[in-house]
Amino acid sequence: MTSLNDANYVKWLLVDAMMDLVAAVGMARETIAKFDPDAPSKAIGRLRVCNHSIIISLSKLTEIKEVYSRFFRALPPEVTANFYRDVAVIESKSIYLFRNKHAAHILDRDTKAPISLVRGDELLSAITGKDNSECLNFYDWVYPENWAIENECVVSTVVAMRDYCKGLPGGELERP
Repeated sequence: MTSLNDANYVKWLLVDAMMDLVAAVGMARETIAKFDPDAPSKAIGRLRVCNHSIIISLSKLTEIKEVYSRFFRALPPEVTANFYRDVAVIESKSIYLFRNKHAAHILDRDTKAPISLVRGDELLSAITGKDNSECLNFYDWVYPENWAIENECVVSTVVAMRDYCKGLPGGELERP
């Protein structure tokens, strides 16, 4: 059996998403905890990098669902329910829109005009929250500070799906 199968690809994509989400949320929490009011631009810059990384990683979950839709439809509904739920929340929070319109580009693909930095800040605030307390709530939705697999959060969903894929034929194979 080759490593070229959907279970293996999805597993490794989920491994990467999990690692990126855990790292970015951890760094963001550390930045908030060590916030220096005398040097706010340093913290703002770090949080911007962390939040953009989180948004890009969450957007990848949407892409995984779309690209591997046939694979997911073949799985039992009880296995995919939380994954579909989290992707629906990602879509409802306009996370994918923010990634496409603000985090990854300088021009609006539809209008060909420069992106609106004001609109980008508004969308980011709607996703992560307007202050550190709301941001910490967003991070808890992604990956709570005292994480356990039983906690409902995005990372728990990703880990469960990864583990399920690992148990499928070909899911135990090396990274393609």
